[in-house]
Amino acid sequence: MKSAESIGTVLITGANGLLGQKLCQHLSSTYKVIATDLHPQNFVPLPNLSYESLDLTERKALEFHVRFYNPKVVINAAAYTDVDGCEINKDQAWAVNVGGVKNLVNV
Repeated sequence: MKSAESIGTVLITGANGLLGQKLCQHLSSTYKVIATDLHPQNFVPLPNLSYESLDLTERKALEFHVRFYNPKVVINAAAYTDVDGCEINKDQAWAVNVGGVKNLVNV
């Protein structure tokens, strides 16, 4: 495993979801983690972790966070996962699950 200095900052999107929480718990013990999610606050505060509310569908906000924190690693755990909700809100599901990822790739 690489050292914390060689990895630098890790940005995790979807930090309040099940996968995001586990990633934050595991990685913040070794690395500086910037956790992001839609919610105004982190569900599981941890040492060595900073939290920012962020909507991946808002490209300008995403660009700001990436430039400001300059992460060496970005882990995307954000998604619209409510299957029934996705069927009802197809445009929103597409915006998050496709548009959000597209924004990450472009940034």
